[in-house]
Amino acid sequence: MVGKYSIELVTKRMRFLLEVKRKYTIIRGDSGTGKSTFVNYIMGYQLHGESSGVILKCDIPIKRVLNSEDFKKFKECILVIDEGDIVLREENIATLFKESDNYFIILSREKLGYLPYSDKDIYEIKSDRVQNKFYESRFVNRYQDIIQKGLPELKSDVLSTDEEL
Repeated sequence: MVGKYSIELVTKRMRFLLEVKRKYTIIRGDSGTGKSTFVNYIMGYQLHGESSGVILKCDIPIKRVLNSEDFKKFKECILVIDEGDIVLREENIATLFKESDNYFIILSREKLGYLPYSDKDIYEIKSDRVQNKFYESRFVNRYQDIIQKGLPELKSDVLSTDEEL
C-alpha cells in the first residue's frame, strides 16, 4: 500500500480528523484525551456499521485488530491497535507488522522500538469544543509543530569572537 488517506469519524458528540501518510501512525496522549474512545468507535462501526451511531469516511477499510490472525485476514486496510491489546505482546509482532501490506494506527504511550517509525509519524489528540456538547478532535503531528515554530536563534552576545580570545 502506498499513499495517504484521510479519515473522518463522526458521532453525535465528536468528530475525529486524521490523515495517515505512512505505514505506521502512532497516537499518543494522556489519559482522557480520547484515544480509547477513537478505538471503541472504530470497533463499533466494524461490528454494526452506521447503526452504531458512527459515520466513518475513508477511501479504504479501517479495521480494529484484536489478534495476530487479523494481520493475515485483512488486506490493504488501515488496522487500528490499542496499547492494551494482547497482540502487541506477541513474540512475533515485529514480523507480523513487517510482512503485512496494511497501514497501522497504533495508540500507545510506550515507545515501540521494534517498528521503523520517526517523529513525523507521532501524533497527539487535540480536542476543541465546537458547540455546547460537541467536540472536534484533530490528530496533531508534534514534529510539524516543532518545524513551524523553528529553532530559537542564537544571541550574538553569547558567542565569543576571535577578538575576545
